[in-house]
Amino acid sequence: MPMYERKVFDRFFTEREEKALLKAARRVDCPLARRDAGWMLLARQTGLRVGALVGLTVGDARDGVRTGRLLLRAEIQKGSRAHQVFLTKAAKAALGRLLKVRRELRASDDLDAALLVNRYGRGMSARAVELRQKHWCAVAGTRPGSPHWWRHTCARRLMERSEAQDPRGIVQRVLGHVSLTTTEVYTWPTHEQVEAAMELAA
Repeated sequence: MPMYERKVFDRFFTEREEKALLKAARRVDCPLARRDAGWMLLARQTGLRVGALVGLTVGDARDGVRTGRLLLRAEIQKGSRAHQVFLTKAAKAALGRLLKVRRELRASDDLDAALLVNRYGRGMSARAVELRQKHWCAVAGTRPGSPHWWRHTCARRLMERSEAQDPRGIVQRVLGHVSLTTTEVYTWPTHEQVEAAMELAA
């Protein structure tokens, strides 16, 4: 198995872990926990990389809520390729919550201001998001995953639940992959699927 495939194979949140993480953040009544629940849900629904996530602006979020599409500008994208993502109802709700949290934290309402902000109203760094993810994994008692795991989780769920004859094209469009070869890693069965198949064949 090539290195990239080995990295992706089990680096995603299971449905149980996903629910535990979001529940853990939602249980805490403070703006920073609501912010974290918002960006985790947004990343799960859209497959955004952490660089794009912290690069989103207030204007990007407002446009996304209004149009149902999130434009990822070239300057916040890997490879500097602009990309557009369809927003589910859950993703639009996550953007709405993130905008509301900014108001709670009295952050700047400027359209070019960062969507994700810290307690002082300043834009969060990718490292800060990684640390928050580590925190919630510890609180929820899940495996220690990174924000990038949400990208893999989004792709896995699409691959498993899509009714398309060949869901690879859908996953490719959502994640913005240039090559379908990159997307094919998500067709690999999980450890659980392999174990279940082996039990049935025993």
